[in-house]
Amino acid sequence: MDELPLSLADPITALGSVYDTDQNRHVVFVGTSAGKLHEIYWKSDTNGVEGQDDLPVPFSPNSIMAVAGLYDPDQQRFVVVVGTTAGKVHEIFWKNSTVGIEGHDDLPVAFTPGSIVSVAAWYDTQSRRYHVIVDKPRDTA
Repeated sequence: MDELPLSLADPITALGSVYDTDQNRHVVFVGTSAGKLHEIYWKSDTNGVEGQDDLPVPFSPNSIMAVAGLYDPDQQRFVVVVGTTAGKVHEIFWKNSTVGIEGHDDLPVAFTPGSIVSVAAWYDTQSRRYHVIVDKPRDTA
């Protein structure tokens, strides 16, 4: 087990990861308490990391609750899903060949503010469909 050789200025609030099967690259997405989302990437044979970027999508401070990533090899597209304390599920997407991101928006579902605990996402290669799961606390009533 190795620590990634970098440091972030703000405390980490959420982590997500994905494997880019086309470029054989590991990608980690890190949400921070300042509302920033970082992308860190490297190949298995790389000593250290290849690079890191801040994804240009601002979130309010202390709003990033959960992060998940998926890779769509059919479109060579990355998708990052962010669950927020406001009860929103946000997606950010881009292709390998894109400089920057292609776009971002809130998915058309809403949850009660403070109810998102975690998110998971994956790409189903057979049906060519994205799947997103949102975890909420169990009702105690």
